Amino acid sequence: MSRKPRTGLYCVLKNEGDKMKLLTVRYEPDNNLLEKVCDGKAEKYVRDIVQSASSGMYTVLYTSQEVVINYVRLCILEGLISHEDVEFSFGDKIVFPDKYGHLDWWPTGFCDYNDRLLERLLNGMFNIGDKQ
Repeated sequence: MSRKPRTGLYCVLKNEGDKMKLLTVRYEPDNNLLEKVCDGKAEKYVRDIVQSASSGMYTVLYTSQEVVINYVRLCILEGLISHEDVEFSFGDKIVFPDKYGHLDWWPTGFCDYNDRLLERLLNGMFNIGDKQ
């Protein structure tokens, strides 16, 4: 029995006076049941979601892709949604962006796979850590 990937997107209308963030992006890097969006279509996918959230829909976006996280940050930078309406969730941690989409704190494992890979590549290219 195979399971179909879940869409990873849930929306609820905002009620007057609610204090919840309009967009919660839940990063689950090891969840292989989440639907993937190809890098070439990720920007439009994220912009459509941000547009819905900024129009008053509480939106929870589940993703296992760093590119989705980075496009949400770009939408903040470009003013498509206020940084005050966005939070990133990873495990039991919540990370809040600033008005430029910058995150002051990156928990270990939160969108750091590419950084760790590049660090290994650069260390190997420059023989950093090799004893001579």
